[in-house]
Parts: sequence; structure tokens; C-alpha cells
Amino acid sequence: MRKLGIALVLVFIAWLLCSNLLPAALFYLAGNTRQTAFISVYIISMITTTSAYIYAYYMMYRAIKTK
Repeated sequence: MRKLGIALVLVFIAWLLCSNLLPAALFYLAGNTRQTAFISVYIISMITTTSAYIYAYYMMYRAIKTK
């Protein structure tokens, strides 16, 4: 159980780096201002999070409907 907890923390750190910090750094290095880079990443994050919630609710709906 402890290994699972450590693995989840490592996955969360990797997800945080890849989904927020790395794209912002790439936008910034591409010549955008820091504010534009973080706004772009925020918009992308908002869209992907909303899509994930919609997919999760759809899967729950399908699971309940098939029972």
C-alpha cells in the first residue's frame, strides 16, 4: 500500500510538470510573454479538464444504465 501511495505521488508530480509547467515554458520560449503563456496553458487545461469530466460522467451513466 505504501508503494502505491509513492507511485501515485510520483504520477501526480509528473502530471503537474507535463500539464502545466512544461507547456508554459514552451510558450514562453516561443516568444510569448509570461502572462500569455500561462493564460494559454490555463485555457488548454480548462478544456482538457472539462473533457475529462464529461467523459467520466458519460462512463458513469453508461455503467449505471447497463445494470
